[in-house]
Amino acid sequence: MTVNPTAFADAVANQWHDLYGPSRAEVPMSVLTAAALRSRLDPSTPQHAPDSVGAFLSSQQRVWERAAQRWPHLYHRWDQYTDWPAWPDRERTTGAALELARRLTATGVIEYLDDLTHRRDFLGGVLYRLRAPLGGAHSDPLEAAAMRPVHLDRERPVQSITLERAGTGHRLLPLLAALHERRVAPRDLSWQLREIDEFQAAVLCTNLACWDVAAPRRANVLVSTGQDDDWIRAEQEERAESLRALFMVADLSGPWS
Repeated sequence: MTVNPTAFADAVANQWHDLYGPSRAEVPMSVLTAAALRSRLDPSTPQHAPDSVGAFLSSQQRVWERAAQRWPHLYHRWDQYTDWPAWPDRERTTGAALELARRLTATGVIEYLDDLTHRRDFLGGVLYRLRAPLGGAHSDPLEAAAMRPVHLDRERPVQSITLERAGTGHRLLPLLAALHERRVAPRDLSWQLREIDEFQAAVLCTNLACWDVAAPRRANVLVSTGQDDDWIRAEQEERAESLRALFMVADLSGPWS
C-alpha cells in the first residue's frame, strides 16, 4: 500500500480535535511518538490499543523507560510527552488519549507508522496540524520534500554537523538523503542542533531516533533549546545534569542497545 502522509496527518489531528478540541497537543503527540518509538524498541511485538486507561498509561510508561535506556542523552527533551498524565484534568485527557489510540489503530495509522515516518517528518506534520487552529506560524513539515537537495563534497568527509532553527527535523532530510547517497551512516557523525521551541525539539528528538541518527547509548546528538550564544556548552551542562538525575532513578542496564 502507498501511504498518503498528508491524509494520515490530517486524520490524526482531526480525531484529536473531535475528542478534545484544539489544545493539549502534548497528549496526541505522546500517543503517536510512543507508538513510533515502540516499533524501534521492540519490533517483534504487535501494537494494539490497551483495554483500559491503566493499561494504556502503563504501556506508555514502559516505552519511555525503554527509550531512556536506549537514548538517555535525548530523554530530557521528552518530558513534553511524559508529564501530561499528572495534569489536573488528567481524567479527561487520559480517557481521550486511550480513545485516540484505539482510533489510530482502527484507521491504520499505527500499522503504517514506520512507513509514514521513514525519511519523512510525519510527526512534525501532525504537530503542525494540531497547532494550526491556535495560529501556529510554522510551515508544514510535510512540504519538506520540495526542499532543494544537498550536495556533499566527496573530497571532504563529514564528521560533524551544526544546524540552528532545526525545527522538528524536516530541514535535515535533504542532508540525510545526501549522506545515504554517500553511504555515510548518520549515527557515525556528531550532530549539534538547536530549536528553541521545546515542543518542536521533543519531536525532533523522536525523529532523530526514528531516522537512525541518534546512536544507542552514545551521545552523538545534542539538541539545545537554549538562546545563549554558547548554546552547545549550555546544552552539554543541562544534559549532564539530566543524565545524573536519570541514573539515580532508572535502571539503564537493560538490553535496549
